[in-house]
Amino acid sequence: MSHLRQLVAVAGLLGFAAQPVYAEDCGFLGNQSYLQDRQVYYEVTPNGPWELLTQPRDSFSERPVKLAYVFRETFSEGHSGVLIIKAGRNRQSNEPVRSSRDKKIVLFRDRGSYCKGGKSPINVDVTARSYDDYHDRGLGDSESSTIDSFHVGYRGRKPYCRQTNERRTDTADPRSNRGQFSYNSQVLLGGTYSQVAGWWSSSAYAEPYERYEDRRVEIKQYETLPQQPTCVRITLPTQKPGGFVRINDLEGLEFYQRDYIRSFEKEWNLTLQ
Repeated sequence: MSHLRQLVAVAGLLGFAAQPVYAEDCGFLGNQSYLQDRQVYYEVTPNGPWELLTQPRDSFSERPVKLAYVFRETFSEGHSGVLIIKAGRNRQSNEPVRSSRDKKIVLFRDRGSYCKGGKSPINVDVTARSYDDYHDRGLGDSESSTIDSFHVGYRGRKPYCRQTNERRTDTADPRSNRGQFSYNSQVLLGGTYSQVAGWWSSSAYAEPYERYEDRRVEIKQYETLPQQPTCVRITLPTQKPGGFVRINDLEGLEFYQRDYIRSFEKEWNLTLQ
């Protein structure tokens, strides 16, 4: 049985239907003894070797970007979860500033089985204003139902269903699942809504969203393999100058002050400004 099929079988035992979970062992990267948790590798040439991504690459402006995100499980057992893959680019100096009402954000999710039933694939766009209001401020509008349909229920490290857009904060800090979809660094750390004192009056949450263009957000389900590295492959469109990707694992853990807390988002620059 292939490792990908093993993952599908494990998902079935956890209560998912036998459908892809978009994860596999990392043998295609070569020597796995060097792999570390939360690294990203890129395909150097089509069907060619893979290398660790440490700096922007010219090739990303010539063809679609193929990446592999590495899990190296901290504990002996595997776990399931979802990745948030947030891409975009920084507006260039020769481009006009556009209103968030005039910009679109693509929401993409493959077909999958989640703890509240199967979900059809989705590939839609909403205005940047609607997306940011929903995840940063907890506000709704006519596009909220579209954003709701993008989000899913999933099983993580604990045997119960969680929502990717849930508002509940962590025990150790004010972060929440919904806030992790934000492009605002302060929301990532401080949470959505008025969970944070002085939200409506504080300038700390002002983020220069006008600098972002071509934003794209993907949800990708995974199941890690116990005792060995697991990889999730990611494909992004051909990049323009200033391209970046941010990856956020809703079930990722980091050791901090004698305990484990939710891991922090990581960012990679894909192309030069």
